[in-house]
Amino acid sequence: MGESLTLGAPFFAVLERVPEGWTRTLDSLSNEGEVIFSPLEIRMTVTELSRISPYAESAEEQAEFSAFRTLVGSIPEGHELVFH
Repeated sequence: MGESLTLGAPFFAVLERVPEGWTRTLDSLSNEGEVIFSPLEIRMTVTELSRISPYAESAEEQAEFSAFRTLVGSIPEGHELVFH
């Protein structure tokens, strides 16, 4: 059990601005239920987050996006990340 973060409308507003195909791993977050990112998916997510960070426009979007980016970047190598 680790840190908890709730993703809200500001985070998903950023994803809506991103060109199609840039968020393959992040697209699964819009699904209902549990989503598990493997170590490979975590590395892919870190890359995606770096690429799309300029799309966070408002201070609220930047804060939520930054918190998620910090969380994903803090996962130790070889571990999974579970979203509920």
